[in-house]
Amino acid sequence: MSSESKADSPGTGRFVQVITPLTGQDPNLGSFFLVVGIVTCVFIAVFQFTLPRPIAMLFTAGVLLVTILSAIVGHLLERLGHFDGGAAHTVTPAPEPTADRVAWEPIGEEKAPLPPVLDFDAQLQTLQDEVHDGELPSVYDEFVDEYVRLKTARFNRRTITSDMRADLNPISVVYDDGSQGAEILDEISTRLFRYIDGESGAHLRMDNPGFFDDDGAPVAIEDVAGQVTRIRAQVHNDGDELVAESVIRFLNERGQVVGTDIKPVGSIEPGMTTTLDTACFVPTIATDVDVTVRQASGAV
Repeated sequence: MSSESKADSPGTGRFVQVITPLTGQDPNLGSFFLVVGIVTCVFIAVFQFTLPRPIAMLFTAGVLLVTILSAIVGHLLERLGHFDGGAAHTVTPAPEPTADRVAWEPIGEEKAPLPPVLDFDAQLQTLQDEVHDGELPSVYDEFVDEYVRLKTARFNRRTITSDMRADLNPISVVYDDGSQGAEILDEISTRLFRYIDGESGAHLRMDNPGFFDDDGAPVAIEDVAGQVTRIRAQVHNDGDELVAESVIRFLNERGQVVGTDIKPVGSIEPGMTTTLDTACFVPTIATDVDVTVRQASGAV
């Protein structure tokens, strides 16, 4: 008989209802035995110190007999699931359907922010659905295992990605050159290589830098030469979380650097975009500007 059917049987239910007032709500087997032991010691001590020896021995034997019976009852209640919140007589809800869960999704572990350059969910989904008709072949097992580990790791990711890149070698022989599978695998390999060989900050990108006046209107560099103005740009991080800074180089008409300014951008999480919005002085002879972004000096 299953535990569920035991739980629903009338006899067991009535027995648990009767015993609950004696053991309390949410009882614990250890607490039950502790109480039985304390009561036993108290009664034996009272009998031994207050009664004549023959009577004390008789009553002590009776107490020990009751203690043994209590222990038997305690074990019986444990088998019935009465202790520890009634684990045995509580029907565990059936798990949610897992048909939509994919093999590369971690179970029971907290995910760490994954850099977009290492996010291969879409590629694996395409391989599974379109190339292999709904199921990846076993040759992918080691790669998928490492990918799951990558999703929960916050450190040592370069070692994991190196292992993942090595795992692609036996997979590559499955596909013909120029096939959809081969093209997807080449993309994954290239992105892994970029991450492994890229220096810190190599996955930072700055878009649309420009100068703006106090009203927020864009202005040309010639209009603000010799003045303090604001420079704005969008900074996107495709790699791991880091602290970034911008390097603003002002150039003259010959392309020579006539001034440099370094401005903090701040911490950027994987896949996030932040805005650089800072004041800077534009040299009088500047005719152009070059704005780049990098990991902040001294940042780990």
